Amino acid sequence: MEGGHGAHGGDPPSPEEDFAADPLGKALTEKAPRLVWTDSRLRTLLHLRLIAYGDQFNKHKSRAQLTVLWSRVVRRFNKQHETKAVVDQLRNKFNAMKALFGQIRADEATTGNLEKAVKYPSYWSVLVEFFADKKGLRNQAYLETLVSPPLSRRPWTVIE
Repeated sequence: MEGGHGAHGGDPPSPEEDFAADPLGKALTEKAPRLVWTDSRLRTLLHLRLIAYGDQFNKHKSRAQLTVLWSRVVRRFNKQHETKAVVDQLRNKFNAMKALFGQIRADEATTGNLEKAVKYPSYWSVLVEFFADKKGLRNQAYLETLVSPPLSRRPWTVIE
């Protein structure tokens, strides 16, 4: 079936053939359609990951358990927004938002004059809503451990 697509040879693939997902929300064939990330979708993702399933994510650390939890997040997200997102899309977006929040908080904490002002994304209020009051390692504010503090603010001394 060289050069052909779909079940009928040269016919273009149907939406079902172009993108199929298994129960765990992983792409089986083509790449998943690109998602447009609205504030509503970001809020849903953060709510599902941090609130609806947050305790379970904190409790379960095995890859299999986390895969099952992410598949639940994907199913609820897709149902609410009538999308065909896959696990990797939501997990990658969540991790990117978490890293961005941590980086912006670190930039805000730097002392002295910044050459550039801190740039906030349009959905900054959504990130603050979900990440600002979380606690992480050693009861520090959530995500502080993702980005090293500036040298002047590190609680340790470098011995040479």
